[in-house]
Amino acid sequence: SPAALQHSLTELSDNLSKDRLRIDGLEKRTRALQTSADTFGVVLNDVKSCTKVLEEVSTEIQKEDEENLKAAKRRDALSERGNNVREVERHEAMLQRQLKRWLERTDAVRNNHKEKQDGAKAKMEELRSIHRGLTEERAEKGKEMERRRVRIEQTEKKMADLKENIEVEIHAAHDEYLKMDSHIKLYITEMEQSM
Repeated sequence: SPAALQHSLTELSDNLSKDRLRIDGLEKRTRALQTSADTFGVVLNDVKSCTKVLEEVSTEIQKEDEENLKAAKRRDALSERGNNVREVERHEAMLQRQLKRWLERTDAVRNNHKEKQDGAKAKMEELRSIHRGLTEERAEKGKEMERRRVRIEQTEKKMADLKENIEVEIHAAHDEYLKMDSHIKLYITEMEQSM
């Protein structure tokens, strides 16, 4: 009947309106959920990015801590090396002072040795000069002695010859004396006999 159809149509219209309202509500809720999901995705991405950044920051902080530790070790090593350098410099300065003292002592010894060597050379030259003088004097005296020896030999020969001549003359005079004495004695005898 028309009334029933009208009633059914009204119910259907009401149901359609309600369904539309439900659909609109669902669509709004879906859009809201989608927006929330999108927002959640963005937030999740942001969280992931922040987490990644935090991980990178943590890694950088760890690296920085390691670098700081290395830098501290290097500072300690440099400090120790600086101490070693100062010790080496102090030792070098001490060695330089010792070297200077040894050089001064060596120069003093060298100068003293040179003075003694020069003195020894001068003394040696003086002794050589004296030796040359003595050698020349001895050679001259040898020549003089040789000349004197020759003169002495010549004089001795002359004296020997003279002695021989004197002895000959003495013998001759003695013989002459004996002859004269014999003549005198004979003369005296003859004189005595004649008287």
